[in-house]
Amino acid sequence: LLLGVRKELECGKLSANVAALMEELYQNYRNA
Repeated sequence: LLLGVRKELECGKLSANVAALMEELYQNYRNA
């Protein structure tokens, strides 16, 4: 999931803010 987000970010499909938010949500979910 996280790699997919980073890959799309590199392609410019996602804004940095959206990618950061998704990464933060993923980290919170994984650490829960």
